[in-house]
Amino acid sequence: MTIVLLASIGGIAYSIVKLDRDNHLAALRLEVEQALHSVADQIQLRFFEAVLVAKNIENTLAVAGEINERQIARTVSDLQRHNPDVIAVALAPNLSITHSFPQTDNRETIGVKYWQLPAQMASVAQAYRTRAPVVDDRVNLVQGGTGYIMHYPVFLPNAELNTDQFWGVISVVMDQEGLLQAPQHDFSDPAQYSFELHPLKASGLVEALPDHRLSALKDKPVVTTFNVLGTTWEAAVRPAAGWPAYSPQSRNLVGFALISAIFLLGVLLAFRRLALNQTNAHALLAEAIDAIDEGFIAFDDKERVMVVNQKYRDYHPQIADLIVPGATMGELVVNWANRTESLSGSKSKQAWVRERLQRFRNPGQAFLQDIGNDNWLKVTEAKTPHGYTVGIWTDVTAEKRAQEAAEAADREKTEFLNNVSHELRTPLTVIFGRASFMRHSDKMPQAQRLMSALSADGS
Repeated sequence: MTIVLLASIGGIAYSIVKLDRDNHLAALRLEVEQALHSVADQIQLRFFEAVLVAKNIENTLAVAGEINERQIARTVSDLQRHNPDVIAVALAPNLSITHSFPQTDNRETIGVKYWQLPAQMASVAQAYRTRAPVVDDRVNLVQGGTGYIMHYPVFLPNAELNTDQFWGVISVVMDQEGLLQAPQHDFSDPAQYSFELHPLKASGLVEALPDHRLSALKDKPVVTTFNVLGTTWEAAVRPAAGWPAYSPQSRNLVGFALISAIFLLGVLLAFRRLALNQTNAHALLAEAIDAIDEGFIAFDDKERVMVVNQKYRDYHPQIADLIVPGATMGELVVNWANRTESLSGSKSKQAWVRERLQRFRNPGQAFLQDIGNDNWLKVTEAKTPHGYTVGIWTDVTAEKRAQEAAEAADREKTEFLNNVSHELRTPLTVIFGRASFMRHSDKMPQAQRLMSALSADGS
């Protein structure tokens, strides 16, 4: 029996240590993976910005017909201000570098001819053939260090030939160290990380497998692929010293397991099962509540917040920091009234708070609440059999504004009809009187004498 107990304790201790190590390793790999994705996004953004600047310089060349050093220098300065990883922007008409910006920092590159640099000439030739920018794999820079170069082919219109003629290339040089830095992770530091970044061939075949593909499973790096200017690149990273074999808490966990397992072995499985079921149920409830498109909040029988979703906090930005489990409805209402500039109607804040709490404690029909900025929410609250209170808040701003617009249109119509009726009544009264007068004009003495004269003989 003792052997079984010791074996159980050892198994539990080993399971706890292994689970902690796996969780620690999974969390560490996830953190590195997120940082790697951040670096990949950063690389894509940097080269996208480089293409925009190259296009801008190309347009400048096409319009001016020559290299406008002042304007190009200003363009490069703007690029470096937003993208500090850019070391230089070189202009190479006929594949010979004549200008490199900033000029004071890159004078040693003037006069370099790409056909004398086999490591870069292949990418330049590819850019010429495809008439699209091409990113060079990591190369040794003339300025020193290593980095990545984007070659942008320039074709300018030739009026005599009635076609575009190859002018040369614009090369944007980026520093590897700045390009591979992520928050809390510097993948360019070999003392911290083993980092590999290389383009993949279109066929998917490689002459030799990259180092990380030959690594043992336990040392497998975090790998991601991303597209840069039409070329698929693969990045792989792992700690320079390898992934940790144990978590920092492993030693403490072993001691804790050895001491507590003796006393808690009998109840451990039951408690773990109960806790797991409760956690799953709570997680399911929380996820379901967060998934609905209305604000949801639930209070216990003492008016304390139990569950609330993000939508409810979004509807109450003034007190979002206070809407946490344990906060009472009275506190939330008072703080909302104090932090809100204006309340609907002419009620005082104290009166509004009393009325709101009365509605909360005796929920009835749904009502509308103005939350400011002409936004309206429909509030539906109800009591549960156990005395809990739940509330659902629905955004009815669009319906409220549509109703107000319809009412305004109806008022304008009524006002228009009243104005038309008033303006027509006076002239119509005059016309009616005149018509009545003329219809009975034959009864006037003057009209009778006229008729008598017309009917008499003679002229």
